Amino acid sequence: MLDGLARFVYRRRGWVAFGAVVFFVIAGGLGGSVASHLDPYGADDPATESVKADGLLQAHGYRQTSVIVLVQNAPVNQPQTKQRVESIERELKQRHQVQRVTSYYDTRSNDFVSHDGDATYIAVALRPTDDKAQQDAASSIADELNGKPGVTVGGEALAQEQVNKQTESDLRRAEMLAFPLLFLLSLLFFRSLVASLLPLLVGGLAIVGTFLILRIASEVGSISIFALNLTTGLGLGLAIDYSLFIVSRYREELARRGVDSVTAGGRTERWEALRATMRTAGRTVLFSSLTVAAALASLIVFPQRFLYSMGIGGSLVALFAASVALVILPAVLSILGPRVNALAPKFLQRRAERDATATQQGFWYRLSRFVMRRPIPIATISAIALIALGIPFLQIRFTSVDAQVLPESASARQVDDVMRSDFPPFRDSPIQLAIRGGGPRAVEQFVAEVKRDPGIAAVEPPRHLSGGVTEVDAISKGSSIAEQSKSTVNRIRDLPTPSGARSS
Repeated sequence: MLDGLARFVYRRRGWVAFGAVVFFVIAGGLGGSVASHLDPYGADDPATESVKADGLLQAHGYRQTSVIVLVQNAPVNQPQTKQRVESIERELKQRHQVQRVTSYYDTRSNDFVSHDGDATYIAVALRPTDDKAQQDAASSIADELNGKPGVTVGGEALAQEQVNKQTESDLRRAEMLAFPLLFLLSLLFFRSLVASLLPLLVGGLAIVGTFLILRIASEVGSISIFALNLTTGLGLGLAIDYSLFIVSRYREELARRGVDSVTAGGRTERWEALRATMRTAGRTVLFSSLTVAAALASLIVFPQRFLYSMGIGGSLVALFAASVALVILPAVLSILGPRVNALAPKFLQRRAERDATATQQGFWYRLSRFVMRRPIPIATISAIALIALGIPFLQIRFTSVDAQVLPESASARQVDDVMRSDFPPFRDSPIQLAIRGGGPRAVEQFVAEVKRDPGIAAVEPPRHLSGGVTEVDAISKGSSIAEQSKSTVNRIRDLPTPSGARSS
């Protein structure tokens, strides 16, 4: 198979190289905006009780608060503040994406008033249930209101939108740093300016190709923004790995056939060097990529969006990197021939010639001989070192992705900080109870039992939805991801359900 591929690439090297340029332009143009089409983190398991409860409530018309409009320098007992808040409420209610707007002046609840009485907020529930539609609606609200004096827009939907934008910005910054570093490393390894550009070729094509596939996949399914984090780093890593295999072997094969200058060698020598390279290094690249892709593809079986998205992205970038290394890179090498060693800086020329020749001397040869003569001691020492490096993992603490991962300049982070420090805690992330059936008295008794739980700070009045479904917000004394809140949820689930009802 690899012989046939090598023969095709060698004979059609010009067309293959031209096709690579066209593909890069198309994939870069269509896939470059992939970040704006991807969905948030997505750690929910559709089979869990909490997700089922959320789906039940949405099906019966309930929408939870996903946007918070913070109004500062606004004492709630002043008429001017009431006018400001009610004016903003009217603007929000005119938007078709907004289902419900709630403020202090609707409820007279002190939950909407800061500890010092100098700030309040408006809770906004959005009509769309799709993550991307919610983000777009929240972003539109922020664009309109953030310019008003003393007004800052935040909330879960806007936080996820800003996380997406921050991820895209960070990836671009990482790429701007990674590609120059990759070039310098390649120059160190290959000792030639021409050869050192080849890993950039493989990495760039692998990444933009994966971006294009993710862009297409986002149109037919839900793909998490986290897939981008993996594809960029993995793509660059595999690029230099596979390029080292292919380019180093090709240069060795040229040198073995006496093609050791940029003008020497005929077609026969170049073809034989390419075929030998594909039979050896090409086989290594093929099986390596299949192994990496298969390992990452195992994540696809998980229902959480961020896991299966990383599995899709990681598998694709591994296969793309191998495809570029086995098709496009050999075509470029066939065109270059011994010119792959061209433009070597003078201080690296001798080392370049030595590296291009297979020898039984040098540091790496001596190291490999040393290791092979002492396999058991070396394996033992290596295992101990790896275990020691992994010990800190025992203290790892997993968390979720929320506004706190954003920089302090982001409006969603600013609102989240104020809500945590200046307002009654955890009102914006309640424990939601979905109750199907049961009479009003039975629901009231169930709510009373929930209020008595030691982990509950307050319980909001029940909301009666269509189809006999009731929604209740229970405010935990801890954050939504704290162990205390998890224990509270488990105790509530263990409570007897109201007569004739089912709860989630």
